[in-house]
Amino acid sequence: MKKVLALILIFAMVVSLFACGKTETESRPEASPGTVGTPPSSGGESAAAPTGASEPTHVGYWDDPVDHFSREPYRAVFYQIYSNEAIDWQYRALQYLGKNVMNVEFEFFNANGDNEKFINSLDLYADRDGIILTHNYAAQKRVLEVLREYGDKFDWLNVMTPFQDDATQELYGPAVVIDGYEVGKLSTQWLIDNYRSYWGEVDPSKIGYIFLNLSTVNVFRPREQAARDVWTENFPDNLMLVGDASGQQITAELVYNMVTSYTTGHPEVEYWFINCAMLMFPAPAARAIETLGMTDRALITCCESQGVTTEWDAGSVGALVSCVGASEDLLTAPALSGLVALMDGRATQETLWEDARQEKYGGKYSMYPIPLTILTPDNYIQYNDDVAAEIYGDASLKPRPQ
Repeated sequence: MKKVLALILIFAMVVSLFACGKTETESRPEASPGTVGTPPSSGGESAAAPTGASEPTHVGYWDDPVDHFSREPYRAVFYQIYSNEAIDWQYRALQYLGKNVMNVEFEFFNANGDNEKFINSLDLYADRDGIILTHNYAAQKRVLEVLREYGDKFDWLNVMTPFQDDATQELYGPAVVIDGYEVGKLSTQWLIDNYRSYWGEVDPSKIGYIFLNLSTVNVFRPREQAARDVWTENFPDNLMLVGDASGQQITAELVYNMVTSYTTGHPEVEYWFINCAMLMFPAPAARAIETLGMTDRALITCCESQGVTTEWDAGSVGALVSCVGASEDLLTAPALSGLVALMDGRATQETLWEDARQEKYGGKYSMYPIPLTILTPDNYIQYNDDVAAEIYGDASLKPRPQ
């Protein structure tokens, strides 16, 4: 049925987890959220850079001119190696958008961190039309092999964890992923551009930088590298410390102790930038800064938004001054529209989002260009409402977390 519908429609029309131990090593202005319908065009490496064909295809976007309800509903699976609050939210959004916008019926699979279960259970869903998956990076080679063995039994794409070469960044399939390097670059540059608004004309040589990371998660490593690059370019002689939580249980106490140890261990540094690679780090980092009485001498940002905006929702700001905004909906909606384009037969994995292809990811597959912006306590509510209104047509229609 899927392939017949595809032919008709052609003519009619959103960890790997833990390993080694903790290490310590030395070493833009706000924008609008953009659109999920078309790739951003603001320039720079984060902008789409078409390569290959002279007229690359524009397909797999939210604004594709297709009547999705002219066919029977597709059956698809949100196929996950594990679950957490963010993944649960994405699933709720997929259910809502699938039913109301894209005519796709979704079900959920959670392997609870078991790689063998993740791989072996694919056979249970081989009769579905499509799969949106997030795999464990440590098992990516075998997962990709198995997916390719299934051939055209179902269509699939990645969300959050791409099939990607760790060294070259080449993609082995289409993916909807926040660009790690751009996240680290944007968050670091914002602190550099804006610290005078908080501290005035302080001595720049007295500023230090702490980057809190979980380096065994491959998508976090480019965030750290970008932070290093931007920091070194602007403060080549200043201290940068990297706190790596890999191999340890991620707790508030761990983060609290790292921040306390680094700041008290370097009394020569009077002012601190703190950047958090993941959403579990900002709140305990802020508690440590508050306890140390350093709220007016530290600026905390995050490469993700949930851990910060939750604090802002509770009325707590302190040193938590910014975060990178990439709404969960900006992952969910492109993943859904891209999968539908594959299931329709309007795109292949090679032509999906072809007009957004970037050389740094190789010449065969595209990573959806999620628009990024800096959020602050002043603009984050409006940002979330704007994104929701764009995707759902009315922000009030957005299904809220339960």
